[in-house]
Amino acid sequence: MYMMFMKKVLFSFVLLLVGLSNARAEADPNFYIYLCFGQSNMEGNATPEQVDKDYVDPRFQMLACVDFTNPKRTMGEWCTAYPPIVRPGTGLGMADYFGRTMVANLPENVKVGVVDVAIGGTKIEGFISEEVEASRKTTCAQVFISRTERK
Repeated sequence: MYMMFMKKVLFSFVLLLVGLSNARAEADPNFYIYLCFGQSNMEGNATPEQVDKDYVDPRFQMLACVDFTNPKRTMGEWCTAYPPIVRPGTGLGMADYFGRTMVANLPENVKVGVVDVAIGGTKIEGFISEEVEASRKTTCAQVFISRTERK
């Protein structure tokens, strides 16, 4: 049950990405995209300090998975990855410095993009066992949406 749900969510996400892309555009071999799924560490619990916000290399991009009001971001659009990168109200997470480190160590013509859809508080079993999902009352997608609506 859970595996089917996750397959549907992933398939829907891929369709969203394809639908948002320009059909005439060719894939950019110098744009490396990483999917970031996880729990609270990936979501970002650390409070960003000023040094984290001062400068982010524009080659480090994030795909907004929800609309943001501050900073202004639109779901489905790529933008420079200033924190927060998961959704409004989250902090600094592992994907933040993963992307910064990748950009700093790759050639100048390479961009790095992250799609961070982490959900803090989700039990790890929810990512690995369909039997556990059968006993859960709330799906990961519902938690993600409800936390976005509260912000």
